[in-house]
Amino acid sequence: MARLAESSVVIAFRDWQWLNRQAEEVSPDVMVVLEGNPESQLGDLEVSFDDRLFLFEVKSTANTISEEWSKRNSNNEPKPKKLFQRMCRLLNSAGRYASAAERASNPHNLDKALENINRSLLCHHFLYWDQTPGYFAMEPYLFAIRRTHGLERPDLKSLNIGCKFIEQGKLILEENCLGLTKPSITTINDDAILFEEIKTYVPDMIKAKAVRLISGLNLNSGKDPDWQYLGLKVDDFQSYVNTVCSDLNYTTNCIVLSSSGKLFAHVVNTKDLKVLARAISVKFDDSSKPIPKGKKQKLRIANRRGDSLKNSKKPAPAKFST
Repeated sequence: MARLAESSVVIAFRDWQWLNRQAEEVSPDVMVVLEGNPESQLGDLEVSFDDRLFLFEVKSTANTISEEWSKRNSNNEPKPKKLFQRMCRLLNSAGRYASAAERASNPHNLDKALENINRSLLCHHFLYWDQTPGYFAMEPYLFAIRRTHGLERPDLKSLNIGCKFIEQGKLILEENCLGLTKPSITTINDDAILFEEIKTYVPDMIKAKAVRLISGLNLNSGKDPDWQYLGLKVDDFQSYVNTVCSDLNYTTNCIVLSSSGKLFAHVVNTKDLKVLARAISVKFDDSSKPIPKGKKQKLRIANRRGDSLKNSKKPAPAKFST
């Protein structure tokens, strides 16, 4: 059977954006195809859902995710992708700084490492075609490479990727999951949600704000977990991109369509992706205004299997099949 082309997934996703744009919009949400060094460092696409930005590594299907680390060069030597190596090192750093000794001597390093992991889970995802339902599937990059066994220490060592603390890093990942909001009956304010853990999501869930990142799933802590909307505001997105690129600047050329319907060529600098987003869409024009950074909504109820509480009923979120 012929392999599904990744480019066909990109084209189909752009068609989806056009079909699902707001009625008053001339053009759909931002989609910029990254090539050259930006693609190898960050992934294939910069995409927006309303005022939140994402990076997507596009695959034809889920079973090609392992190609991030399994490909070999002409000498049959391992050739893991730069993005995969960078994500492994981000996770390894978080594991290192989570040790008791490091927490005591350099607490700021752990805070920064955890912020990088959090931002990655919010915005840096895979996009591929799920053949069973015949629809798109999306999932955070770090969750996907863990699920497909890309983070096994012996394998990483054979790829010459620093991995001494990767097991501790994987424990940090286990404190997070994707949550699909569920109808609830509660007297708690609207910041509280009920959720069901899911492995992947579809773009319609983002549009409906029905999928969240759930953090703090340590059942021994005595605290309810937190939730955040997926994606990053433009300034946090740019900060994350700079981190992934090690504060180096990479450029490529692209042709994009602005919200006014004009086509224009643009030189994309990885340090200026937020400028490009503002040039394309008016949704990012006011993003220079101060916004709370790192603020999480407190999740006071986390009944994952649809259990409900008595009293007033909250509006039910959009329903999706998973």
